[in-house]
Amino acid sequence: MPYNSQLRHLQEWFRRRIVRDGFIWRILMGAKQTTARWHGRRHRQNWDRAATRFETLIDHHARRTPDFFFIQIGAHNGDMDDPIHRWAVQHRWRGILVEPQPGPFAQLKAGYAELGDRLVFENIAIDRAERTRPLYRVDPRWASTPEQTGLASFFPDRALATYAALNRLVSEPVQCLPFPRLLARHRVTKIDLLQIDTEGFDFEIIKMLDFAQCPPAIIHFEHRHLSRTEYAACLRLLSAHGYWHIEKEFDVASFQTALFPP
Repeated sequence: MPYNSQLRHLQEWFRRRIVRDGFIWRILMGAKQTTARWHGRRHRQNWDRAATRFETLIDHHARRTPDFFFIQIGAHNGDMDDPIHRWAVQHRWRGILVEPQPGPFAQLKAGYAELGDRLVFENIAIDRAERTRPLYRVDPRWASTPEQTGLASFFPDRALATYAALNRLVSEPVQCLPFPRLLARHRVTKIDLLQIDTEGFDFEIIKMLDFAQCPPAIIHFEHRHLSRTEYAACLRLLSAHGYWHIEKEFDVASFQTALFPP
């Protein structure tokens, strides 16, 4: 075959191959995107069902428990994305609210003023030891939204990683108290709900619980800032102490099996 003919033949082969493979590629990518959207909708539906089930169970427990008592660690201002505020007000719960940041802490107390002395407020953080420790948060010069003021953590490389990379964090010393000391200080003998949102420290707090003496009926905590290893270990620990779980998009609700048969 003459050289020019060979060249034209080769060019035609490449053209057909590109067109064919490009067509196949578009089909495959379209199928992949469709599958991703389907899985996204499916996950959203599952998360919505999980959230509804959690709300149904906790509302039922609140209605049948006149002396309902809760502890909320990382309460922030009691308003922004707060998962339990409406129940606490509606059912006039008793409880302890823990928030280490002074600004949100003042807002928290004001927001619950109608419950009077039914609530106790602690301007501290929960830690493994009684000590002072730096708490990292978004620099107020860059905290332009309420969500940014809610980001405060012992771990600057987790929920605050983006701001840490941009050098937009500040730290302030906060007084810390171990969870058992908090219970002893207020003579707590039963917990109906333990609500935790500490931007990555949730598992450390759960490890402080005395499941033999004062096991919470319900534990609701945030998992999205835990590593996969921590998350798996946390669920194993709770399961070993008789809890089953409702996993939501960012949070987990763990229920005592004896009180809430799955």
